Amino acid sequence: MDSEESKPGEFPIFAKIFLHFLKKSKKNIVLTLLAIAMLSLLLFWLLSQSEEDKIRSKFDELSRISSKTEDASTLSDAMLLDDFRQLFASTVALKTGSRGRLAGKYSSQELMQLYGRIRINAKRIILRFENLAFVSINDESATVMAKVYAEGIAKKGKMRKESFRAEVRLNKLEGDWVFEQFVYLDTLEVK
Repeated sequence: MDSEESKPGEFPIFAKIFLHFLKKSKKNIVLTLLAIAMLSLLLFWLLSQSEEDKIRSKFDELSRISSKTEDASTLSDAMLLDDFRQLFASTVALKTGSRGRLAGKYSSQELMQLYGRIRINAKRIILRFENLAFVSINDESATVMAKVYAEGIAKKGKMRKESFRAEVRLNKLEGDWVFEQFVYLDTLEVK
């Protein structure tokens, strides 16, 4: 029994050490809970993006993927094509008014191939969508008016610039917004 008894003065030291760690653990628990709460709020904010913000992101993504710098390699061009295709519905309508060169209905695969040919023959491409105005938006579709600025330099050196207003229709497919139709409205002054 003598071995189970604690020696006088030893217990208070272990108690002090245990209480010291317990106090530190409470601080750590509070800091951990605070960090978890802040991360949860950040995650909630990121995941609760409005539908308009999600659509704006799609326009930004289309601009980024479609644009090409002069130093882009053929390999990087090829890698972007599938990303380009995934931005579109299975069938995409291009209504270009009197500018019938690209008008028509395309599958997303055909549109990707058309874009691939354009990209291969271009030294540089710039595509921007500005002044997005939401005409309508619901759970399944959205219509957006936009100013479109397109510029390209062919490998042969010829430059082409276009600026126009367009009506763009998007559909929600499996929770993700995809482009379904582009309607050319009128020409704008080229900057």
